[in-house]
Amino acid sequence: MTTQLDELIDLARLQAGQPLEIRREPTDLVALASELAAEPGERDVRHRIQVESLVAELVGQWDGARLSRVLDNLISNAVKYSPNGDEVYVRLSRDEGYAVLQVEDHGLGIPADDLPRIFDRFHRAANVTGRIDGIGLGLAGARQIVNAHGGSIAIQSQEGVGTTVTDHDVMGGKPVIKGTHIPVDLVLTKLSVHHSIGDLLSDYPDLTIDQIKDCLRYASTLAQMKKRRRNIIPW
Repeated sequence: MTTQLDELIDLARLQAGQPLEIRREPTDLVALASELAAEPGERDVRHRIQVESLVAELVGQWDGARLSRVLDNLISNAVKYSPNGDEVYVRLSRDEGYAVLQVEDHGLGIPADDLPRIFDRFHRAANVTGRIDGIGLGLAGARQIVNAHGGSIAIQSQEGVGTTVTDHDVMGGKPVIKGTHIPVDLVLTKLSVHHSIGDLLSDYPDLTIDQIKDCLRYASTLAQMKKRRRNIIPW
């Protein structure tokens, strides 16, 4: 219910012409996909979520909570519209400056006539209306979030064969300290050499203690994400 309420709030912003307030932080899509795939959710034993990644991690400056909602929606749709059970594949890779996320199922598929409107609010495909519960907000919200990150999302589907959703998210350049053009990793490297905030400030006299603390929190977040990675199947 909370996730659906968040979707409605974001969609209301879109309707009012208000941009989403994206809260960017280091987010690993590989870890995120693995965690969501491991959650039981509403799926049953007939569905198996298979995470396949070409890379050990895909870390970018994204709004982790909202991208989690996007991926959760795509996985939930793949399960819901595969009523006979089957494997759902979540594939991750990197293509130059983009993180590429694909969710593939072999379920009901989408009729060709519905594909042009599949991202419209409240639109549902003809072959599931009245047959499978839903209100048609998930994909509209997913596209809104992906677009707000500067990415794109697309669907390939054939009725009776299955559906593949592909999401391209901009990785972004190296994160910089807020309010400056100084790369975070450069400051962390300097700090590891100097072992003293005082010495670091002699190199960067305009830095504040709060900005240095932000760097350390960033490094801590990356370290925690690496510890959480698990159950990744290379392909």
